[in-house]
Amino acid sequence: MSARVELKEVVFSTLMLAAVTVMCLAPSAYLPMLARAFVLQWAMVFLVIAGFALWMRRSIAMVAALICALVSLTEVTTPTGARVGAASGRSLSVAHMNVWQPNTSRQRAIESALATRADVLSVQEVDRIWAGALVNGLSRRFPYHRLVPDPSCYGIALFSRFPFRSVAIRHASGTPFVDAVILVNGDPVRVLAVHAPSPTSYAQFRRRNAQLGTLAEEIRAMDLPTVVVGDLNTVHWDPEFVRMCTRSGAVPVTGPEVRTWPTLGPMALIPLDHVLIAGGITAEHVNTFEIPGSDHRGLVSNIILPEHAR
Repeated sequence: MSARVELKEVVFSTLMLAAVTVMCLAPSAYLPMLARAFVLQWAMVFLVIAGFALWMRRSIAMVAALICALVSLTEVTTPTGARVGAASGRSLSVAHMNVWQPNTSRQRAIESALATRADVLSVQEVDRIWAGALVNGLSRRFPYHRLVPDPSCYGIALFSRFPFRSVAIRHASGTPFVDAVILVNGDPVRVLAVHAPSPTSYAQFRRRNAQLGTLAEEIRAMDLPTVVVGDLNTVHWDPEFVRMCTRSGAVPVTGPEVRTWPTLGPMALIPLDHVLIAGGITAEHVNTFEIPGSDHRGLVSNIILPEHAR
C-alpha cells in the first residue's frame, strides 16, 4: 500500500470518528439532535463501510467504521417502556394518524382509520377541507369529536365513541393540543392529543422542547388514567423526550422499533409518533397501519384501564 493511499485512509477514518463523536457525544444542541434522530441508519451506513473496507483490505478504515457503528448504537437508550402483552381488564383502543395536510387521498385514509376499529382516534395536520371530510366520514362511529382546523399543518382533531366529560383546546408554544376526559362506561380517562412543533429550525427546536416541558406538567396536573398520543416530533433517545417521561411519570407504549416517519412503502425510518400512558394504565399491544397518501404510518394501541379508574 502506498503512503498516499494509507494517508487518505487515515484521514477518512479520522473524519468518520470525528463526525460520530460530534453526533453522539455533543450536548443536546440543534444540529447534533437532528443527526441523532437517524442514528440507527447511521449505524447501518458505518457497518456497510466496514464491510467494504474489509473487502478492500483497509484495516484502519474497517476498525474506525466498526467503532462508529458501535458508538452510534449505544446512543439508542430509551425511557423504561410500558409492559406490552396479554392483560386482563377493560380495554380501550386508541388510534392516531398524521394525515399529511396536502394529502388528497382523504376517503382512503378515513377507511384506513375505520379499519382499526378504534374507540378513540387522534388526527393531525387537519385543515378545513380535512375537517369536513373527517366529520362526514367518521361521525357515525365516533359521535363525539372536537376539531381545531388550521392551515399551518398544526390543525388537530380528537374523535371518540365515548362521551366527553370535558374537552378543552390548550396551546403550548403556539400550537394547539386537545385535552379531553372521556367517560369509558362511566369511568374517566384523560386523553391528550398532541402535535409538537417540527424542529425544522433552531427556533422550532426550542418551541418543540418547550412544548414537551409543558406536556410533562399537564400530565402530572391531574390524577387520572392518562393516554398521550400524537406526533411529538422526537425520538425515544432524544434527551428532551427522556426528560419529559421522567418529569411526568408517563411511559411509552411504542418503542424505537415502532417507526412511523418517513414512510418507505410498508416501512418507515424513525419513531416520531408516540403513545404514552400514565395513572395505572397498561398496554396489550401496539401496531402501525398505512395511512394512504401520508408521509406517516398510523398507530393503534389496545390499552387496559385500571380497576380504580373512577
